[in-house]
Amino acid sequence: MKKKFTLLALVLFIVSNAQSTLNELVEDWQRSKKHSVAIINSMPENKLSFKPSEETRTFAEEFFHIVGANYGMSSTVFEVENIGKGFSKDLTKENLLKQVEDSYNFVIKNLGSFDADKFNDQIKMFGKYDITKGRALIKIYEHQAHHKSKAIVIQRVSGETSPNYMLF
Repeated sequence: MKKKFTLLALVLFIVSNAQSTLNELVEDWQRSKKHSVAIINSMPENKLSFKPSEETRTFAEEFFHIVGANYGMSSTVFEVENIGKGFSKDLTKENLLKQVEDSYNFVIKNLGSFDADKFNDQIKMFGKYDITKGRALIKIYEHQAHHKSKAIVIQRVSGETSPNYMLF
């Protein structure tokens, strides 16, 4: 009986930790969305296509890349339809903001309803990486942070100032 109780307590602890991690991820994604919007809003519309060199993406292309990845990568984890296929890449600030916000909202919505019991389920990302869904969620967050940072560098090279980082 004692072993069964210990096992049950351990399972509840693991599920509770997974749910806590999911709740924190939702908060982080909401904050990152707010930061992304602030970055885009601080870039003049006539500089959305700025790129510091031929081999780099433009400011807008970095964010459009985030949009596609937010939809594509997270739809794999959440096992939902990738509703972002063919999103508009019209080069206006209004469209860029809409696409970025919609993609973050897609991730946030699905994170909010994600079953914590599936956190350790194995999936195959990009047809070749065997990882848990939990780790994939972290990788998706890492990906958007990486490309958002690249957009900030492009913004600064263009002569514009980015808003401060929003840690909490």
